[in-house]
Amino acid sequence: MSSRLLPVDATAVLAPRVDGDDVETLGVDLGLKRLFVGAPPSTSEEIEPSYTVEGEYVRALYDELSATVRRLQATPGDTTTAEAEAFVVYEDSICAAFDRALAEFLAFVDRVDPDVVGVEDLAHNRRPLHECRDGSVEVGTWALPVIRDRLVDALEATGYAVAMVDPAGTTRDCHACGEAGERRNSTLVCETDSCPIDEVDRDESAAATIAQRAVTTTDRDASL
Repeated sequence: MSSRLLPVDATAVLAPRVDGDDVETLGVDLGLKRLFVGAPPSTSEEIEPSYTVEGEYVRALYDELSATVRRLQATPGDTTTAEAEAFVVYEDSICAAFDRALAEFLAFVDRVDPDVVGVEDLAHNRRPLHECRDGSVEVGTWALPVIRDRLVDALEATGYAVAMVDPAGTTRDCHACGEAGERRNSTLVCETDSCPIDEVDRDESAAATIAQRAVTTTDRDASL
């Protein structure tokens, strides 16, 4: 468990460092296939320590919800109330799954005990789950802000300083050299000749990049 009990928020301005001490950061990549992937600002191919919490169960719950709604919509008569009740039941189940995944990930954060946790500053705003009903709104538009907000709230409650960082290019750019790589399923291939990275887990690379950007954000804020 972290010993820090700092009154921080998602845009925390950190006090200037003294005596040349380095701030240790951990980056967190968010997603649906993998809910949380955490990694330090590494520049090596083996990124350690890293940790992944998979999201298949959450996706399965959403698929069940979609199938349930389709069955209701195929039923004669007005099914509006039944559909609304289904969304409430499944949203509660999905959010409970988020919280279990978050508890698992926070245990990893506590083992690493970073000074600052970098989190993607996603552009998505919170949308109600029922807007996904007709397919015009992707489930990620609802889920990613929920995951992000739950993570930030939990980190703050535990006493960790949080740096919100720009997520642009984090799953595309190599965490070691910063050049755009080739995305192949779950990996990123760096083709820069001078780079020590050949092929790396794409989400771990993204988390490492987020951690590096958290260092930059921390340095910038500390100079203000």
